[in-house]
Amino acid sequence: AAMAVMMLLFTLVAAAGTLQDERAEGTLDRLRLTPAAGRAVLLGKMLVTMLLAGCQLAVLFGFGAIVFGVPVGPNAFELAVASFVWAFAASALGLLFATACATRKQMEGLSTLVILGMSAVGGAWFPREVAPDWFQTVGLVTPVAWAMDAYHGILWYDQGLLATPEKDGVLVPIL
Repeated sequence: AAMAVMMLLFTLVAAAGTLQDERAEGTLDRLRLTPAAGRAVLLGKMLVTMLLAGCQLAVLFGFGAIVFGVPVGPNAFELAVASFVWAFAASALGLLFATACATRKQMEGLSTLVILGMSAVGGAWFPREVAPDWFQTVGLVTPVAWAMDAYHGILWYDQGLLATPEKDGVLVPIL
């Protein structure tokens, strides 16, 4: 799950970076001249990056299930919901970098620092549970921590979306 979370961020920032390429080549200016271009361009990029994210997560979790015995099957619905929400959040973050940065090089440098920082603090490098309480709280500032909490709950603690008397649910981390 940790590799899926962190690598998805890198992939989707790179995919959203095609906006930078289109800006540099002048394609984006031509696209903006079409009716309803602003929303359509961003929505199109969002849909494509989310489709890419879905494929990447399916491959990673499928590989994990086959090779390492990751228990993907028992909570496939919950895993799909968490993956969809994480793909949306990561796609939105990628588009944020692509629209906020002036050049692709600027986007690549800034996004690398932010992604690595979020991954370290959010629990993609090591479980946040082994860190001090203050560090765990700081980690909750990042979407990586919430994604990791959802994936850990689904894959390792057999939690469903909603809480039951016996187990917590993963709906809060997903939201």
